[in-house]
Amino acid sequence: MELKYEKQIITEFVKGKVLDLGCGDGRLYNLLSKNASYIGIDVAETSIKQAQLNYPLGEFIIMDASKLDFLDKTFNIVFCGFNALSEVWDLDKVLLEIKRVLKRKGLLIFSFQNRLYYKHLLRTYEKNGIRFKPLSSKEVINLYGKYFNYIKHYGNFYEKYPYYIFSNRK
Repeated sequence: MELKYEKQIITEFVKGKVLDLGCGDGRLYNLLSKNASYIGIDVAETSIKQAQLNYPLGEFIIMDASKLDFLDKTFNIVFCGFNALSEVWDLDKVLLEIKRVLKRKGLLIFSFQNRLYYKHLLRTYEKNGIRFKPLSSKEVINLYGKYFNYIKHYGNFYEKYPYYIFSNRK
C-alpha cells in the first residue's frame, strides 16, 4: 500500500544513509534504497523474515526502536511509514533514540494516523491489542517539536495518513 505522498517525499528528501523504522515486510525498500544506503528494522521477527524473503539484497534487522543498536549520528534520514510511531509504547524513549542516531540536521520523516479516522481504527487496533492515541496535526507538531524542528507536513485534515518532516537540532 503506497500512501499518497510517499513517492514524492522520498524522491525529494531521502539521500545518504536511511533507517526504515518499523519496516514491516520491506514494502518501502525499493523506493528508499534507490538514492540511499538502506537499513530496515522492525520489532516483529515474522516481518523481518518476510522482508528478507521479499528483498534478499536489503539489510533487515530485528530491533526495538527504543534501544537502537547504532552509533550516534549514523543516519541522514529516519523514515517511518504507515503510522508505526503511533503504535509505540514509550514514544519519548523512541524519539530520544531517533534523535541520537540522526546526524545533525538529519530528517525524521513519518506518517501519522489522522484523528478523523480514530473511531474506525480504535476498533481495529483494540481487536489486535495495539495501543493507539489519535492526534491532530497541531498535537503531532507540538509533541515532536520537543525533540526536533518542524519543517512541513503533507496532507490536510481529510488525509488518512498525513506525512510530517522534522529535522534534528543537534
